[in-house]
Amino acid sequence: MNTVGWVGLFVFLGCLGLIALELAFIAFRLSRARRSWLRLQAILTSEGGPILEQLERMERLSAENRFLLLPYRRLLQRLQSPTVVALWQAYRARRERN
Repeated sequence: MNTVGWVGLFVFLGCLGLIALELAFIAFRLSRARRSWLRLQAILTSEGGPILEQLERMERLSAENRFLLLPYRRLLQRLQSPTVVALWQAYRARRERN
């Protein structure tokens, strides 16, 4: 083998070493993330009941709020239509001229 071949071999082995190092680093980070996930899951299972009840209550109140605001939402949609916006701009322009 010539010099270029040996350089290529050493570069290849260096790259393999870097890949192995990165895989070890990823495994370390994954193990830490897994431990954190298990801790979080344990906290959620112990305190999850009241949190889920509050979440369900918030969803019910949000649905009720959407239902109660439905007429106002329709009115707002009508007021934001291009025709009404143009009408308001025409009134404003007329008021500024006078």
